[in-house]
Amino acid sequence: MRRAALLLATLATLSACGGWDAYLREPNVYETLSPPYRISFATELDAQQGDFNALALAVEMWNDAHEGLLVIDRDPTANFLIYIGPYEDLLEDARGGSLRFPEGQICAIYIPSENATDFSLLAHEIGHCLGFDHTQNAGSIMYEEPGDASQISPDIVEVLAQLVENDVSE
Repeated sequence: MRRAALLLATLATLSACGGWDAYLREPNVYETLSPPYRISFATELDAQQGDFNALALAVEMWNDAHEGLLVIDRDPTANFLIYIGPYEDLLEDARGGSLRFPEGQICAIYIPSENATDFSLLAHEIGHCLGFDHTQNAGSIMYEEPGDASQISPDIVEVLAQLVENDVSE
């Protein structure tokens, strides 16, 4: 019941802020990034159903690409919140999904229960939260179907450095 109320509140917020279209148009990247971003499971139930080891691997992957980018938190006010549950209707054929609010300061990641231990899927959705779109590079974590062997490609590392530098120099 609480999960349904949370989802309805998210949908109501999106509707009040201009509808789905404003948030589903995804640029390749933002103009700047302001790390560290805090990432957490949204609720205690999500934390119980989720996998902290998978989350730690995903966060480590992004922090290896740019030191200090993400911090794991246990706080429902974190920048990126992970929801674990039966989201098949919301996600249609996707293995996971994310909804990003303007400027990427807040992002909701939706992972079906059966994919809760998939660190590459978590890393992929974190990439969307950071503003990265899908790539044609099958070895990249931002490929449409990332696998365990997927990596953060050198071009993403370069863009991350530039985006963080842009924020510092403003």
